[in-house]
Amino acid sequence: MRNRPSTQQLAELQRVIVDRSLKIHPPIHIPEPTFGSLTNIMPFHDDAFHHPPTLNPAIAKTAFLEAGFNLVYSREARKTISEHRRVIFEYDPAGYVWVRSQMDDPLKDLFDDRTFKTYLTWSPYYDCYRLRQTGSTNFVLRFLKEQGVEVTLNGFPQTETSLASLSVSKKPSVKLYPFQEEAVDFVLHSDGRACIFDEMGLGKTISATEALIELVTAGKATRAMIVAPNAVLEQWRDEMVEKFSLQPTLVTSKRRLEERADLYEDPLVVINYELLRTDIELILRKTFDTLILDEVTRVKNWDTQTSEAVKRLLVRNVIALTGTPLENHIGELYNIVNIVQPGFFGRYHEDFLARYTTKSSGPGWQSSHPSLNPQTLDELRKRLTEVSIRRTKSDVLKQLPSLTMEYVYTEPAGNQRMIYDLLQTSLGETIVNEYTYSLKEAEGPNPFTANRLRLYTLLREACADISMIAGYLRRKQRENTKDAHLLRQSPVFNRLIRILTKLEPENAKLTELKELVKDLAEQGHKIVIFSQFVPVIKLVQDELNNEGISCLTYHGQISSDEKSLNLRKFANQPNITVLASTDAGQFGLNLQIADVIINYDLPWNPARLQQRIARIHRIGQLNKVLAVNFVVKGTIEEHVKEILEKKRKIFKDVTVSDLTETEDFDIDELRDLFGVDMKKLAASIHHRYGIRIETTRNQN
Repeated sequence: MRNRPSTQQLAELQRVIVDRSLKIHPPIHIPEPTFGSLTNIMPFHDDAFHHPPTLNPAIAKTAFLEAGFNLVYSREARKTISEHRRVIFEYDPAGYVWVRSQMDDPLKDLFDDRTFKTYLTWSPYYDCYRLRQTGSTNFVLRFLKEQGVEVTLNGFPQTETSLASLSVSKKPSVKLYPFQEEAVDFVLHSDGRACIFDEMGLGKTISATEALIELVTAGKATRAMIVAPNAVLEQWRDEMVEKFSLQPTLVTSKRRLEERADLYEDPLVVINYELLRTDIELILRKTFDTLILDEVTRVKNWDTQTSEAVKRLLVRNVIALTGTPLENHIGELYNIVNIVQPGFFGRYHEDFLARYTTKSSGPGWQSSHPSLNPQTLDELRKRLTEVSIRRTKSDVLKQLPSLTMEYVYTEPAGNQRMIYDLLQTSLGETIVNEYTYSLKEAEGPNPFTANRLRLYTLLREACADISMIAGYLRRKQRENTKDAHLLRQSPVFNRLIRILTKLEPENAKLTELKELVKDLAEQGHKIVIFSQFVPVIKLVQDELNNEGISCLTYHGQISSDEKSLNLRKFANQPNITVLASTDAGQFGLNLQIADVIINYDLPWNPARLQQRIARIHRIGQLNKVLAVNFVVKGTIEEHVKEILEKKRKIFKDVTVSDLTETEDFDIDELRDLFGVDMKKLAASIHHRYGIRIETTRNQN
């Protein structure tokens, strides 16, 4: 667009008046194509342009300037247009913002297309538009002001004078690292809305708390809520008390509803995501202005109840924390950023995916997933630096003791191999049946999917210990459910029952683990052992205690008090050598007292593996760290890493650091893992259904 004319140049242009009836009579015929562009924004008939009352005067003036005329509005015309270019934002105590025109004009005529489609959604039940996210209110106000739309705010909550405000007086007792100070500055320069995506173990809690204090000092925050996974609530409270002399209120579901209502009046509250979802109606009444979301990946999916609760909060400041902003797909990154700065990437499909990904599809078994667009990858990285900051340990903690990663490959015991092979054969058959059924285009769920997921889990358990499968089958024998009845009728169930009753639960991995822990304990190391399965954690504890090695546990089946007690004992009592934990302990816990971590079974998501290791390889660790990963040879545990390495590339490309996707595999990847014979499958499908499928896959 040409530069805006100066005042003198405008005076020299022929003036065209918008009269009180919003008609514009051009003094001469305006030739094509300029004339045609004017008719796109205002109708022309009866020898006059008709200026829509909702049309942005800036757009009209620009169009006429391009035609060589200076458009001037009469006082009456300005008044009429001003009355029509007004909208009302009505705040609903339920946490929604309803949007309507003051003169009942269509909102599409008042908003530009991008603003309308990015921020508004239609609610058929209420026959009205509302903001997609209550937290986007200030963003929409800014865009509308730029477009000359006046907004009236009705019913928006104001901080009650009776509610306590957060105050800070004492200096923190902790000295921030330079990279943590950089994160604080980033939050402040982002006007209180930013993502800290630092790698696990770099003290994001410290950075976020210091940023909160700076916002309070600057008068930009008065009441704050920290939302975090349940496992780290007490850690948040303790660090705020010990390092920053703050007095946070920890609110849990142990308190009655009436008690919680009173506690939410405190100026600094720490809760978990589940309670946020449950108590959102109470929380909305307490007008918090600052929100810190620890492990923000808990709301990475846009349509969950917890995400909806977060979107209903009307807050000024949002600080999102996670070391793994991508776990499943690129859309999760979009959702997280959109919570912090609504509309940052525009619309999901039309703007974000269309610009930063490419969709590839192929015949037969080839997957159809969005891939990063290499032509816009640098732009995506640059845009992310506007809303997020990320550093890794290798970038900023040169003084952190080294981390050594080792893999221990064990042969499966004979009985373990027998059960594994039986399950693998059954899973392969189920994958084929699931795929062939999907070709029928029948209505309803695929009847083979549930069995595939069950076998998928049983295979993982077989690699851990076959006693877990025996326990599962015994439970299903007692259950009086439809699922249990169907399972008992399956051939694989009956085969497993017959075989397992005669087998000893041999486990070469467990034997190797005990020998390794003995050696490490004798050398004076403290050890954390991780497994996905509670039965394995209990089994490891029993086996180690029988060997005279003191082992405590941390998992979801023990109370919060017992978990906290076990952590204190592990940290403070030299005779307690081992802590065995499920992934309940992968987030936020500080276990620098240990210097060895053993992954009895690998999480199939390397981001979760990173989370586990970061429990001990983090700020405050004084010793070299050893991470040992057990893998059963010749099983899915050995092959799954190769597939995840392919998935990891997209995250490394985006963040220029090491992240990965979920442990869930699509049917293509399962086919690769379990060696389904594609030629045999294609022949079977053709024979049974008369459908030919292409078996050639793109291997890139």
